[in-house]
Amino acid sequence: MTDGTLEPRALLRDIDAESKSIAVFTRRLQSYDVDASLDFIVEERLSPVDRAVLALFQAMGRATADDIRTYLGLGWEVSPSVVQALAAKSLIAPPAQDAGWYPPAGFVQQQWVYDPGLGTYRLEQVPPPIAARRLHAPDRAAWPAFVLTQAGAAALAAGVRRFVRSRSTRLWFAAEPLCFLGTSAEGAGYAAAKRGKPMEAVSVPAPLRSIDDALALSPNERAQAMGLREEDLPPAGLEGLSRCTPGASWEVREAPAMRDVCLVIAGLPDSAAGGSIAWQAFLRTRRAYRDTVTTKRAAHLETRIAELLGDWASAGTAALVSQAGLEPAPATSLDGIPVRAEGALLSKLLGRSDRPETTWAALPVVESDGWRSWIRVRALPASSQAAREALLAFLGRRRKALGHSFEAAVDATWSELVTFWGMPHLVRPDDGWVKRRLWEQTEMRGVLCAERLPRDLVTPYAAHAGGGR
Repeated sequence: MTDGTLEPRALLRDIDAESKSIAVFTRRLQSYDVDASLDFIVEERLSPVDRAVLALFQAMGRATADDIRTYLGLGWEVSPSVVQALAAKSLIAPPAQDAGWYPPAGFVQQQWVYDPGLGTYRLEQVPPPIAARRLHAPDRAAWPAFVLTQAGAAALAAGVRRFVRSRSTRLWFAAEPLCFLGTSAEGAGYAAAKRGKPMEAVSVPAPLRSIDDALALSPNERAQAMGLREEDLPPAGLEGLSRCTPGASWEVREAPAMRDVCLVIAGLPDSAAGGSIAWQAFLRTRRAYRDTVTTKRAAHLETRIAELLGDWASAGTAALVSQAGLEPAPATSLDGIPVRAEGALLSKLLGRSDRPETTWAALPVVESDGWRSWIRVRALPASSQAAREALLAFLGRRRKALGHSFEAAVDATWSELVTFWGMPHLVRPDDGWVKRRLWEQTEMRGVLCAERLPRDLVTPYAAHAGGGR
């Protein structure tokens, strides 16, 4: 990212607050690639066959591959495979040897059974009767029995199976402060030797040394800690980040120079307290190899503004104006921080175009903290004479309009200035004064002569030539 892009308008181009922000602080962040194996909670919809088989296990309490063949009509080639697949997914399991199986809640039935040993009746839980027609005769061979697991019951109720899938992912972070920037695919197709040597453990920034703990937080806590939301992680469908894969290590490398990161803190006027500033944080990333620039809100950093900006965070508009070496003016309802100026400074703060506009004034650079900062000012004239001088400066930028109609150009320019300043009470200088002052500027004499040419020479000559015929 070149220095030209570290200008307020470029930094705020993609930010909604651009038209209202009155202060900008920015600094570059060192970013890192973290190669890690992550566990995701994945949902997989149950197939009709799996749902039918799980429902059979739920109804019967325990079942075998032969029961699947008998009641569902699946052949010998399919039934054992289905049982094996469901067992591999932990949806069914062999029953515990030391405990009987009872149907889950909602399927339990009770009946009174006479016990000759006790000489009385006792209440006994039994599986409900199954009203099903056998499609095949049962096999007398012994088949291993299975029961529905809790995971199987939950999958049957929801219609989907939830399981953990591990995936190697390259995450892109800034470490100070800790911010999730996205994922990276650069170098994914190269051998490990071509990707650069991982950083030594002692060189890894402190926030990244415990990245496994941060990734294991709940989604809300993770978003507050590093700004990582589940929808930020590709590929599509792998939502539900759980943690780093237990036992897996991760590697940290400095991100290549073609990727650049800026932390942008924009200040907006706080309507609840006059002169105070409400801060918003953004991350602006650029990938040179794609020539793409992305700006996103970093809400998790907005609780740390005081830590990031220090005394600047509590400074009001008056203090910022003073640090910029400008004179504050009374507050107005117009956007920008009002300041008083005159002469060349007033013209500079009104912008470089032929219409007045708010501009960004730089604050002193503090090399130790790396911040660059600006405030957005609305320059007002310190006196009526300063207003007149500003009029002359803008007329010098409208030579074509002056040459076409001097009076109309002066009227339009003055009207735009007093409207921008919010000072309709200022009196427009007369044309004679304006012409005298413009004539003092050598480069403006040709414009003034061009404006007088039709009136002083062309029109009289045409009238004289017409009258002589």
